Amino acid sequence: MGKNCTPKHLFLTCLVVAGVGGCSGFSNPFTGPPPAYKTSYGLTPKEKIAQLAQLATELPSKSAPEQQQITQKLTVELAAEGDPLLRRSLVQAIGALNDSYSNPTLLAAANDASPLVRIAAAEAWSRRPGETATPALSKLLIDDNDQDVRLAAAKALGNVRSPQSLQLLSNALDDTNPALQLTVMESLRRVTGQELGNDVNTWFRYLAGQTNQPAAAASRPVVQASAIMPVTTPGSR
Repeated sequence: MGKNCTPKHLFLTCLVVAGVGGCSGFSNPFTGPPPAYKTSYGLTPKEKIAQLAQLATELPSKSAPEQQQITQKLTVELAAEGDPLLRRSLVQAIGALNDSYSNPTLLAAANDASPLVRIAAAEAWSRRPGETATPALSKLLIDDNDQDVRLAAAKALGNVRSPQSLQLLSNALDDTNPALQLTVMESLRRVTGQELGNDVNTWFRYLAGQTNQPAAAASRPVVQASAIMPVTTPGSR
């Protein structure tokens, strides 16, 4: 061994040899885990999320028996899943269907510990009939302590055109959160067909029946303000 061959030189030489000859015991962090990982542990969370997103697009085109079978399988996975990101993706896949079979699962998702999952549940309920969706969205809008969840519920109610959703939005207009008020007014535009801008007082007067109702948009179904009870004045909440 030469006099300049120190332990540091030996270490660097080993690194060079390992780099040239390959190192089967380690994986490249830029290419993902080695094949042995998938054999032992299955798909990575990122791969599972991508797979569920693809399933959400394919599920509506499958037969009813297949849909129920897949939904049942996803429901079991949801109950056992500890990762909130994966639970969100599972709820999004289940919510891709507008069927009553998955309603109990979405009700449970609306009570999930993670706000990400509760938001996904609100989005799923927005694609369901008003008489079914309104109770779940009402709970999220009124009782949830996460503002993002409440915003998602208010937005979802804009797609649920019913007297009940209009009543909920009217009450929420009295909220002290400006972001929620803006979302509520956007949903009110979709529910009523009225274009009254973003002035809260204008909406209060309209909803209380104190102004002449503008002509409703003929291209979409609307709910008349007369279908709800008079709302309270601002600040009475």
